[in-house]
Amino acid sequence: MKVYYDSSLWDKSKGIPGRPQKINWEFENNGLRRIIPTIYHFSRGMVFDLITIIDEEKFNHFYNKYKDIEELSPIEHRLLEQEHPYQGVEIKDILINGKKIEEGYSGSGSFYSKLNGEQEELSEIKKAYSSILKDINCFNCYRYLIPYPEIDSRMEKLLRFFHLYKIKEIKFNTYPKNKFYPLEVNFEMSLGENLKEISFTHPTTGIEHTLHFQNPELLEIQDLYRIQAMYEIEPELAEGSNLQFDSSIHYGGMSIADTDSNSAASIGIIGGANGPTSIIIAGRDKDINYGQRGLPLHNALSMPSLEGQDVYKFILEGINIRIGESEEYGWEL
Repeated sequence: MKVYYDSSLWDKSKGIPGRPQKINWEFENNGLRRIIPTIYHFSRGMVFDLITIIDEEKFNHFYNKYKDIEELSPIEHRLLEQEHPYQGVEIKDILINGKKIEEGYSGSGSFYSKLNGEQEELSEIKKAYSSILKDINCFNCYRYLIPYPEIDSRMEKLLRFFHLYKIKEIKFNTYPKNKFYPLEVNFEMSLGENLKEISFTHPTTGIEHTLHFQNPELLEIQDLYRIQAMYEIEPELAEGSNLQFDSSIHYGGMSIADTDSNSAASIGIIGGANGPTSIIIAGRDKDINYGQRGLPLHNALSMPSLEGQDVYKFILEGINIRIGESEEYGWEL
């Protein structure tokens, strides 16, 4: 299989293909078997495919459970993603030969299953990695493009130029694992309100938390109007937990077809993905502003409007609760 300096599985790039270096690195993350069969070297960096083996029976059960649902709300779509048998590796940091990659890496993925029909790009992957995927009928392939770290050595630069640079060690750290719990608390706030209190019950502890909203401010962003309001939360959430407010524009529900094929297979985006506006609850710090009750202030955005108005709607979609810490994975030659 010829692999080019591109993170897309679909784009048929041209140029000089990468020099393969077989590593057959296998590890487990989130209870799933992961394999990186080969690294492809280029003068600027490397490309590799991360293969995740999926339990075919679990995927078929998932597919049959949701296949007749025509539309999903954003909350339903988020919960469905959590239930999907495939979960991506949420990579935070990557180190190559002991040097951290600061920026520029990217990735894209696709899902292979008999229920999706034969997919050209993944049929090629299945053939290229036949020693791993010969008898596998359900898997995900995520292709990563990783630029090399900066170097000063002239010899190392020459090795990279001729695609002779050898990877002796790869390490990466994942983001802590969170689980989303829906709250669906809706309320309105006007620009004239100096204080508004909203309460919710924590889905796992049963504790009632109160949000003290204050200092609403009108914002105009890309011809859309919304309120930004500061709030304190009492009692404070546990470390690693954060509230998620919906501040996006809704054009209708999402189809299950967007979830059972390629889109659901591409949940894990290297370097982390920015979803709907989330408010991270931090600990006390000298740089944090404090509100009327002496607690740290956080901000939330309302739903947008096409024109300025006095009252805006807020949607507290849910809470992300930390259920696992960051993990480190490494491979050495």
